[in-house]
Amino acid sequence: MFALVSSLGGCGTSPAPSPLQPEPVPPPQVHPSLVVLLVVDQLPVRLLDAVAPLATGGFRQLAQGYTATGRHRHLATETCPGHATLSTGSAPNRSGIVSNAWSEGGKEVYCVPPTRDASLLKTDALADRVTDAGGRVVSLAAKDRAAIMLGGHHPTAAAWLDYGDTKLVQGIHLEALGPLRDWKAGCAGERVWTPLPDRVAGYAARFPDDQAFEADVSVTFPHTGACDDARRFLATPDAGTWLVDLGIGAVDQLKLGQSGHPDLLALSFSHIDVIGHTYTPDSWEALDALLRLDQELARLFTHLDATVGAGKWAVAMSSDHGAPGAPKPLPLQRAKDALAKADKAAGLGVSTFEEPFVWLAPGATPPQRAAVLATLRTELAGVEGVSAVVDASDRSTWPTEPKVAEALALGLFPGRSGDLVVLREDGYQWSNRPLPRGTTHGSTDDLDQRVPMWFWGAGVRAGTAPGDLDVRQVAPTVAALLGVDVPRDAQLPLVREALQR
Repeated sequence: MFALVSSLGGCGTSPAPSPLQPEPVPPPQVHPSLVVLLVVDQLPVRLLDAVAPLATGGFRQLAQGYTATGRHRHLATETCPGHATLSTGSAPNRSGIVSNAWSEGGKEVYCVPPTRDASLLKTDALADRVTDAGGRVVSLAAKDRAAIMLGGHHPTAAAWLDYGDTKLVQGIHLEALGPLRDWKAGCAGERVWTPLPDRVAGYAARFPDDQAFEADVSVTFPHTGACDDARRFLATPDAGTWLVDLGIGAVDQLKLGQSGHPDLLALSFSHIDVIGHTYTPDSWEALDALLRLDQELARLFTHLDATVGAGKWAVAMSSDHGAPGAPKPLPLQRAKDALAKADKAAGLGVSTFEEPFVWLAPGATPPQRAAVLATLRTELAGVEGVSAVVDASDRSTWPTEPKVAEALALGLFPGRSGDLVVLREDGYQWSNRPLPRGTTHGSTDDLDQRVPMWFWGAGVRAGTAPGDLDVRQVAPTVAALLGVDVPRDAQLPLVREALQR
């Protein structure tokens, strides 16, 4: 997990300002019996904007509902905190999910514990309110952290891909799902990904297939790999087909949307993130993968019409974070050397950096904390791309830019987020490479924060939000659609303009 040094320490933070609380509103007049919560992992607004005019399937249907751009306003814009925010309606300062992994009590902690449950989530989730109301919740993804954050504390079932196994499957109450489709099914010899033939001319008009910043061993189509290579599988649209198959199987096995109670099906399409990291969102591969997902969503929606019934279900779609294009590299070794020098000057053991947080070595005193901060600021002052180094617990050290200050306030949780925070400028990422390869996320860059936030189906009114919304509004809005209670720590009201009344 940790990019710089391996020893871990505690962290501190100051309380965030009181957020706007959800306001009580009348329930909508139309309640779907099933809501499908779609999370497309790493979907910056510009990628969906590029694909939407070409879409003929699921995205075209979703565009007929209520469309908006949402923002993840917290640090850090990563998979686990992004899914937790969508699931709970609360930022990391309430949910406790500050990153994909962090330091706690001197130990490395992954956001999904060995028990493979949501016990590290400090608040309840939309999924918990659904099961409290007698409904069923099924959460499916290729990543465990996505499935578990969306499924809440007691899902009916959850499943995800185990990269270390040649089978599916890890999960919670897998028996409830019945037989599960093997992700290797239908692949013989070699997995081959070729672009949609009728779309190649459109891709070529945007950019070439062989861009220098792509990180794959082969930067041009076709892409091939062994049928039993799970990581290679996740870098292809086949992973989206597999996940839709699992979703359809769960609908059929559990008769979701047909019990008289509100049900929730959560699907997180993790392969779009893997493809984005490898080729960036500005690539033939990203365009092709999203257009193929458009077709898969149409297949899912057709099945729901046939089983649940047309006009009886709805969809909420968003993303856990966006991503920039090919970034400018920040020298990771420079950061390593700066932190080692700061530790030595302060008389500390080895501290740890995992963007954006620095966890000081155990036992650091306030003077040592101040000394490390001062040295890091001096050593990194001349590094192009580093915007600030701040003390998480001292607001006087924070940047005054409102967006960055808000991200810090919403992204810090006592005992988990780092003692210090290293902020980078938009368009940069820490790298051991002299030239950029692939892309990443995790910053306050608009390209990281801004994602689609769309609602469509039963109970949803057609329209477009005039300005950016907040992704913390997804959970309260879906709760109102289903007629269940809002998660107790949701920080913002629902999007009332999206609902029929």
